[in-house]
Amino acid sequence: MSAACAVKLSGGHPCGGALTFVTDAIGRLVPSCARCVRRVAGVCQDCPRRVDGTVGRALRCAACRRAKLRLDGLHWRTRDPEHARAVRRECHRAYRDRKRGGPPTPREERYRRLGHARAAALTPARRREIALKAITTRWARVKAAA
Repeated sequence: MSAACAVKLSGGHPCGGALTFVTDAIGRLVPSCARCVRRVAGVCQDCPRRVDGTVGRALRCAACRRAKLRLDGLHWRTRDPEHARAVRRECHRAYRDRKRGGPPTPREERYRRLGHARAAALTPARRREIALKAITTRWARVKAAA
């Protein structure tokens, strides 16, 4: 008879180790989980070394933790490569913007700098006035060149 261990770990997820039932000295069935026993003793889940961190909370030694994180990253990238590329692109864009000086600017701020907001705020009469002034300036340049 085996079941999964339901002890909550520090991240809130259950241990999930296989429970083994052992008969104690007075004849009761006592559930025991090998993962929880190793965690409480401060032994790595994958090798016989001591855990790197708080005994009773940490699951792995430093070397095994690095290997597990590397493996988890590989699984994440291969499970949905398009999403992984999109996330990487966004992170690279944010890094590039930070290197250029400051946080990434929102679209409204970029439009304001480029003058889109000013152009949208002008009345049609003012736009015609600006256009006529530009036309006369261009003709003045043409006449001066001739």
